[in-house]
Amino acid sequence: MCTDQGRSPHTPPNRARLPAAAAVALTAFALAFIPAGVANAQTPSLAGEYLGGGDFPFGDTADRFAGIDCDETGQSRVEFAVEGTAQGPYPGTFTETGSAVIGPQNGAEVSLTGPNVPGRDNQWFSVYVDSGQLMTVETRFTIHSGTTTVSGIKRLSGGGFGLCQDFENNNRNPNIRSVSGRAAQIGGAIVTYDATIDTPDGTYRDTGSARLEVLTNVTQGLAFGSIPTSGSQDGFGEFFTTSNGVVRLDSDGDGVLDDADNCPQAPNSDQADLDRDGRGDACDADDDGDQVNDTVDNCDRVANTDQADSDADGRGDACDPDDDNDTILDAADNCQFVPNPSQRDDDNDGKGDACDDRFDSTLGKVNGGGKLGENAGHNVNFSASAKSDGGRLDGTCVVTADQTKLKCETVDGYFQSPSGDRVVFVGTATHNGHPTRYRIEMEDRGEPGTSDRFTISTDDGFTAGGTLSAGNVQVHAG
Repeated sequence: MCTDQGRSPHTPPNRARLPAAAAVALTAFALAFIPAGVANAQTPSLAGEYLGGGDFPFGDTADRFAGIDCDETGQSRVEFAVEGTAQGPYPGTFTETGSAVIGPQNGAEVSLTGPNVPGRDNQWFSVYVDSGQLMTVETRFTIHSGTTTVSGIKRLSGGGFGLCQDFENNNRNPNIRSVSGRAAQIGGAIVTYDATIDTPDGTYRDTGSARLEVLTNVTQGLAFGSIPTSGSQDGFGEFFTTSNGVVRLDSDGDGVLDDADNCPQAPNSDQADLDRDGRGDACDADDDGDQVNDTVDNCDRVANTDQADSDADGRGDACDPDDDNDTILDAADNCQFVPNPSQRDDDNDGKGDACDDRFDSTLGKVNGGGKLGENAGHNVNFSASAKSDGGRLDGTCVVTADQTKLKCETVDGYFQSPSGDRVVFVGTATHNGHPTRYRIEMEDRGEPGTSDRFTISTDDGFTAGGTLSAGNVQVHAG
């Protein structure tokens, strides 16, 4: 389909074959902008690029109107998708999809030239429809040119006309007896473009202006008396006319060019990349590379695939400075994963009793007895002894407090301090006849013994201890 905007409905076209004349005009316009080759080694702009499809010059693939919704007195919408040949600075192939909104079609008449009439060489006929103002044009395009890909968007900036009509015509052209059909067109639209040029050398941005033509028509009827005629035409032509200049792209404005930026869409001038996977932390969904997404990772900056969290505080052990939440930082905690704020270590092996499954016994011997006086409302009396010699442990104890009686049955751990004045021994006992475990600590603070100390605790909750009010504790070397 070709058009003649503004022609009187009764004035014949001033060329014998409108499609051929239109093709010549479009070809001349295109060739004026297509350079013989890239003038320099720099990344060229799109100025001079021609995209063609359908019945326009250079076109070998017809466009397809994906949707046509015509309302001649209101707003019409046309949608199209086209592929074809690209020539100019980026020769190759292209695809483009887009849409346009056309206002009320009460403007200048447009001549729609139909296909050649059968049996009459170079005899074409025209029908006339009214045009409307283009209100919007929006498209997306991609050009594939060797190792370079150009992609971008276009939007209407001004000019042009559009039509979208189902038409009947049997009286405006004396050669036409009856012709009907459907037509849609975007003509002479001036659009601005914003394109990204991806090359092996880097990524660039180019902006500028282009002119867009899209058309389709389907006609059928009788011409030149009674000759049946029918046909269709599709066409697409686009010329990139001017460029505002090509610039190396820094999409996120962080001072790092896109082709070197490990997060081209997220500002990160420091280019931090914790897991060194080539994707910066600012845009990496898994900063530490442990296969756990940062949004659910309990240590998003420290790799911990197992997500272990001993104290269930929401912070993984790998990054929690206090894994057992006992207020003792891991660096100083003798039971990193077992709460033990007291940090008690009876065998002095560096591992707290709370997590030490073996008592490392030392050589030595202790014995003593006496009275603690009133202790938590009770008068406590005790007698205790224990020894460790070459791996053999032995000992006994009896502790009474009012109605409480505790008797040591075995000794299975013995520790004597290097200074020789303190002993801890542990083992099994009975507490009022019920089995339990005990821990006894005895300190020899010199004669006559009234400064010595005795402390006992059991697993079933009995505790007593303090300075002797009478008696004596003696610690002997092993």
